This record gives sequence, structure tokens and C-alpha cells, in this order.
Amino acid sequence: MAPLSDEEENYVRLALLLKGVTPRAVRTYFDREFPPTYLPSTLNTNYNTLWDLKLKRIINQAQWNLLIPRNGVPDSKTFDVTLMVCLIRNLTSISSPINGFDSLPLPGETTPGSDLARIKFYRNKLAHHDSNTIDANYFHTAWTDISNAVGRLGGETMYQECKELKEKILDQSNHEIVLEIKQSLKEMKELRKTIDILGTEHTKVTENLRELQSSYSTLKTSQNTLQAEHIEVRESLKDPIPSNIKDQFKRQIEYWEKTDKMFVSTRASAYQVKLANTKDTMIPLESYGSGSTPLVLTCYDGHTDMVEWMLHNDVNVDQCRDDGVSGLFMAMHCNGNIEITQLLLENNADSSICIYSKQYIAEMMKNHPTGTLGKLKQNIFDTLVKSTSSRVTEYVSQKSVNYAFDVVAGSSPLHIACFMGRINVVRCLIDYNANINHGKRRWDNTIVLCM
Repeated sequence: MAPLSDEEENYVRLALLLKGVTPRAVRTYFDREFPPTYLPSTLNTNYNTLWDLKLKRIINQAQWNLLIPRNGVPDSKTFDVTLMVCLIRNLTSISSPINGFDSLPLPGETTPGSDLARIKFYRNKLAHHDSNTIDANYFHTAWTDISNAVGRLGGETMYQECKELKEKILDQSNHEIVLEIKQSLKEMKELRKTIDILGTEHTKVTENLRELQSSYSTLKTSQNTLQAEHIEVRESLKDPIPSNIKDQFKRQIEYWEKTDKMFVSTRASAYQVKLANTKDTMIPLESYGSGSTPLVLTCYDGHTDMVEWMLHNDVNVDQCRDDGVSGLFMAMHCNGNIEITQLLLENNADSSICIYSKQYIAEMMKNHPTGTLGKLKQNIFDTLVKSTSSRVTEYVSQKSVNYAFDVVAGSSPLHIACFMGRINVVRCLIDYNANINHGKRRWDNTIVLCM
């Protein structure tokens, strides 16, 4: 093999310094800030901060697995430079360089924060270097800058190691490193071209998706308006008794009950109870909630007094739509109504009733006159994004409609309450002995959904 040129040797030496020595210097400083004995407890104490970094994609899944391992305890020896610098920046009071951690610090800045930023800068610059040569001026400047930072972070022994590496005679193994570097550079150029092409295509797809979402929102608004008007017209035609007259009747009945007068059940009142136990008395079959009953609908709308009236008249508390949605599930899922939830549980609502499986719902939608499975998934996705806590909204918005469908299908009220962050509802369900170990699958129990 032909001998290396001076510029190629500069590249190899700088690569050995940045890849071999600087990680140990950073780890030495890291272990001073986070003593290995207390590292697991420190990470557990700062779990919420770490989780936020993961949601923001500052920490990736591979790094998360090292911080919170399923088996064993975290060990700084498995952490790379990027992860250690991230933890130091976010979990300690380290001072930031004048121009921040993402720029090369000024020559006079020699604080630990500046040295970490200095090492991070040169490592990134080498990773994006598009050749296997480095000129002498840059090499000597970078070497001095990096080795001084290593000495301040890792001590005198590591500083001497840097000096020896600069003068060390490169052997055959180092020559082989250069060959691998050359091949890697060629592959990196091809990958960058591919990434650029994919980035352009992704931008176009994103723009098209936004246009489709805007059109869908407009159509959805129009549909909801027309549906509301349609229901209002049907109700006005179906019930000729003005609402103020009905309110007077209701107040009179309540007065009789309070004064211990006998309330005689008539054919009309019996018919009302019969209707309350009948599916689809208010909403047309073309809606997604096919099989809805007045109890399910009033739980959805949050009409506590109507729910109480129905339960007082022995309406079946466990009524379900054709997709398995019960009144308890609807009260919790759509608006987190704790009053209705407690009212249903006081009347022995079964908290173990789950929505039907994905397969069952998919087959049901095949026979639907107007709806599609895709529209149903989108509605579920929109509900999870708009009707949950900010953290859940941020998490779900990064997922797909299929993910949202998978979360809801087969779930019990406790599953969804945990997932949506409805703490008051979860407490209420547990107070009424909801089974926390009940799961859709053996790995998908309530505790997992709460996490």
C-alpha cells in the first residue's frame, strides 16, 4: 500500500483523537458530575425531564433504552459523547458558552461547558468532512484546541496521551483505517444524495397533506352543520310539544314526588322509558354511532339531568352501540364528565365492557351505508388529539390514524381514561373496583397505557 500523504495522516490522527480519546475525557467529567453509584437514582429523580427530551426527539429510542434499561442498571460506559453532553446540559447547572453549545467557543473560554462544546463542534465537523485529507494549519489549530480541552476535562494523563498520539508513527492498521474511511466517504455521499431526494419528496407530500386536511376540515364543518339542522328539523316534526311546556310538566312531576304525592305511571311515561331503551331513536343510521341509544347520546352530550332521569326509570345502564361503546365509555372518552361517570357507576355500570375488536369494527364498517373505516379512524384520531391533555395531544399527533384506532379498539373505559390523562375519571373508576389488570393483550394493560 502506498504511504499516506501528510494531509491523510492529519485526517487519521485527528480521527483517532476525536473517536478514541475525547469520549474518555468527556466520560471522566461526566462521572464527576454523576457518580456511577448514584447514577440510577439521579436518572429516576429526573425521569420527567428525560421524558420531555424524548418527546422532543432530543433523546432517541436507543439512548432511552440505555438510560432506562429493562434489565440491569444504567452505566455511563455505554453512553456516547452526544448523550453525555445532553445529560450534562439538561440535568446540571453547567454554564453555557457565550455563543451556546452549538458553536465553537472563543479561544479564551476554558470552562467545562466551553470544552464540551469545543469537543462536540470538532466531532461534528469531522463527521461532515467530505474528504480524507486535512491541511496542516487547520490540523495544528484543531489539535491544540482539542488536546487542551481533553486535559482540562480528563486530567494530565490524557493530555500526555494526546501529545504522544500526535507524534506516533502510524502502522499498517492505521493505513487500513484510511481505506475504510475512503469507502465510507463514498457511501456517505450517495446517502446524502438519497436524503436530499427524499427530503424534497417529503416536503411535497406534507404540502399535499395540509391541503387535504384543510379540505377535510371544511367538509366536516359543513357536514356537522347540515346534520345538526337535520336533527333539529326531525325533532321539531316528531315532538309537537314546546320545550317550555315540557319543562313545566317536569317541574310538576318533581313537585309531586317531593311532596310524597303518588306518581301514576301512564302509557305515555312507560312509552318514554321504552324509547330510552331503544336504539337509534334520535340519530339516523347513516351516522357512525349506529345503534346509539338516548342514554349513550346524553352521556356524550353531558346532560347529567337526563342521564339521571333515565337511570331513575330503570333504563339499562349498560346499553351499547353496535361497535360496543357504552354510556360509561362515552361520558369518559368524549368530555371526561366526572358527574355522569360517577352517576353511572353508582347504578352498577359495568366498567369492564370494552369496545369491540379492530376486526369486528372493520367488518361492521364494510356493511355501513355511507361511512368508511378510514373516516372512522380519522374521527378517532381527531378526538384523541383535541380532547386530551397537552402531553397526550403532542404524543398522538406524531402518530398515525392506525395507531389511534389500535389504542381505542378493544379498550375498556379505564384503558382510555389512563391513556387520555383523565386522572379524576381514573380515580373514580378505581374507587368502584375497575379491574386495573384487565388488558386488551398481555402487554397492553392499564399500567402500560398510563406510562
